[in-house]
Amino acid sequence: GLCCARRLRRGDVVVEAIGRCLSEEEYEAVDQTEYVVSFDDETLERKRAAGDDVLYIDARQQGNMMRLANDSAQPNLKLLYWPPPQRGGLPRRAFLVATADVPAYAELTWSYGQHYPRPWLPGRGPGRGVGKARAMPPAVGVAEGVAEEAEGLRLHLSSSNATGYKGVYRLHGRFHVQHYVDGRCDGLGCFDTAVEAAV
Repeated sequence: GLCCARRLRRGDVVVEAIGRCLSEEEYEAVDQTEYVVSFDDETLERKRAAGDDVLYIDARQQGNMMRLANDSAQPNLKLLYWPPPQRGGLPRRAFLVATADVPAYAELTWSYGQHYPRPWLPGRGPGRGVGKARAMPPAVGVAEGVAEEAEGLRLHLSSSNATGYKGVYRLHGRFHVQHYVDGRCDGLGCFDTAVEAAV
């Protein structure tokens, strides 16, 4: 994971997506796309129509610490393209930017997007993802198979969290629970399954 030793303010630029720029053909030849960053579907279509060959940024060999930022459906960072559409032209750079004030040493996360496979979710096992990993806005809706109750307790569901549960995220094969109180992040433990963590 990735964290910052100082407090971040909303709008702070954390890191630029650095790596080898890939065309469509070069991207299709890549076997492992875990560290490939892209533009959203609409921007990709505009770039393709304009003949822009900077469609993907491959951070596998020439990347930076951005590769350490984990996926989350409750991220505290978002991908910002530069230049923005209102400035005209097509973006050729991407940055992770804080979406809210983030306390020092809190894990920094961003949504890998709707095309990221997330095989740990119910019904999304190996080979059942929705496509190659690309940076897109997160999908809406609670994942199929997410339990609404366990051990007689009603669970806090989240349509924007990749695990399906509020405050639960996956890290290094385990499911961690965190809770924010007055801007401070409290870790509440780690568990083998998302349901155990949500309880």
